[in-house]
Amino acid sequence: MSRPRKPQTSADVEVEIRRLLEAKERLVADEDQRRGALLREYLARPDADALRTALASFAGARDAYLFGIAGGREGQQAATANGTGSRRRGGSVTAAAPA
Repeated sequence: MSRPRKPQTSADVEVEIRRLLEAKERLVADEDQRRGALLREYLARPDADALRTALASFAGARDAYLFGIAGGREGQQAATANGTGSRRRGGSVTAAAPA
């Protein structure tokens, strides 16, 4: 016969929630590392320019910097706000070359 379970207190529940959230954060960080490694591998290939072009339209500034993607989403949004961007067919915006 198993021992009766001790009733959980709110402190026990909070500790368990904190433990689970920390475990989730570790898993997310590990997955981000794995995805970053895959992306770096893909960007090291000879045909990586096409991938960089595709990623430039939605990569954030930090990701664009980390992976060598010109512009990034924030750069394109700034170019559009300044009137320096140009519209491509389909409505997407490309950043103009720096002067």
